[in-house]
Amino acid sequence: MAKIKKKRKRRIPGTGPCPCGSGEAYPSCCKPFVDGEELPQSPAQLMRSRYTAYAFAKADYIIETTDPEGSAWEQDIDVWRRRILKFSRNSEYAGVVILDEEDGVEGEAFVKFRAVMTAMKKDASFTERSRFTRVDGRWLYHSGEIQ
Repeated sequence: MAKIKKKRKRRIPGTGPCPCGSGEAYPSCCKPFVDGEELPQSPAQLMRSRYTAYAFAKADYIIETTDPEGSAWEQDIDVWRRRILKFSRNSEYAGVVILDEEDGVEGEAFVKFRAVMTAMKKDASFTERSRFTRVDGRWLYHSGEIQ
């Protein structure tokens, strides 16, 4: 007898609490950033909104908020987008906790965070210290170091 694959219930953007774990409703938290209506005013806001974009498989937001000069940038956008979507759809997101924020030189900041999540039904939580750069008036994710 063939094994029946259970379809996982996906969260729908716009309903319920924001995946970032802020406790706020998605429309008043990360949605304006993910939808491109507003720019995050701090690296921590950008970190939270990127986490939310992963939770809702919004690959274009991840790409648009990545610094092309950073090590996280990938030249083949189509392959990168597919990789983001695959990762997003095979993961579940329980929230992100900002552990520390610090300014670097002008136009640079760092955020240490703990992402709580599962991937392929296994704990995939991690702590990262991310570098953000301010380019043309907007914060972008530059690179990160898993801690």
